[in-house]
Amino acid sequence: MAKCLCQKHYDNLRRRGNVLAAPAKYKSPHGSVSYTSSGYARFTHLGERVYEHIWLAEEALGKPLPYGAVVHHVDAKPWNNRPGNLVVCPDQAYHRLLHERSKELGYL
Repeated sequence: MAKCLCQKHYDNLRRRGNVLAAPAKYKSPHGSVSYTSSGYARFTHLGERVYEHIWLAEEALGKPLPYGAVVHHVDAKPWNNRPGNLVVCPDQAYHRLLHERSKELGYL
C-alpha cells in the first residue's frame, strides 16, 4: 500500500491514476436516469418514478415483488443494477444478514 493512503484511495490511484477518481457509474438501459443522494437510480416508467433495481427485479420475476421483499446489491453499490449484482431477499431481516456476512467476510 502507498504511504499515507487508505486502501480505497490506493485502489483509486492504482486503477485510475487519481486518488479521488470514482468508478464509472452503471449505464442504464432506460436512458434518462437520475440518481438519489444515496446513489440509487430512478427513472420514469408509465408516468411514475420507479427505482431501477426494483423494476429490474420485478421484470426478472415477471410479477411485482412480494410484500416485504427487498432487492439487495451484492457489491453494495446502489448504482450497479446489472442483473448479476441483484438479489431478491424475502424480507429486511434476510437483507441485513447478507450485509453482516459480507462485512465479516471482508467483501464490504
